[in-house]
Amino acid sequence: MQIIKNFLIYIFVIVIITLTTSCGPLESNGLNSGILNTGGTDNPRELIGIAYNRIYKSNRIIGARNVLKRAIEQSKKNNDFYALAVSYNMMGYTFFLKEKSPNQAEYYCQKALIITEENELKCEQIHSYIGLALYSKLRDDIAFACSYEKKANILFKKIINSSEGVNVCEGGQRSISIVSKRLSSLKLYLNCGTP
Repeated sequence: MQIIKNFLIYIFVIVIITLTTSCGPLESNGLNSGILNTGGTDNPRELIGIAYNRIYKSNRIIGARNVLKRAIEQSKKNNDFYALAVSYNMMGYTFFLKEKSPNQAEYYCQKALIITEENELKCEQIHSYIGLALYSKLRDDIAFACSYEKKANILFKKIINSSEGVNVCEGGQRSISIVSKRLSSLKLYLNCGTP
């Protein structure tokens, strides 16, 4: 269980790094106003950064969940599908951390997957597959976990072999590197025997 928790923490650290380097800086201070103590921001990417701080720096999972609800709302309002997918993936993780609920976590990860497929957010789609694999493993559903790992690997190979290459991923080469590392870790963790 600790291995899964550490792996998921690593995953979301990577997502936040990707957001801050490819999408502009995230708000990490000045949290002194607004009903959710979010500094009054309605920027979904800044809200994701605030939720990240609540999860990893303050261990305030429910507070992070409330901020992510707002990030989801604002992402929809602003048609920021990348932020929406990241918010859904992070929301799923809060259910994993707080209630150890793979079904709730999977629900939000599936919502992220739909957004990534509809908007061709290829690298974020791989992150959704990885989350779904981890949550399936937590439910001891190894067949589903391995099928999601396989889907992630197939999509990754398509990205690498496409004529567009790194331009397919939201964060460019950095996203490609992060996905590659996560897939390697997932392969070792699941031991499905996929290439």
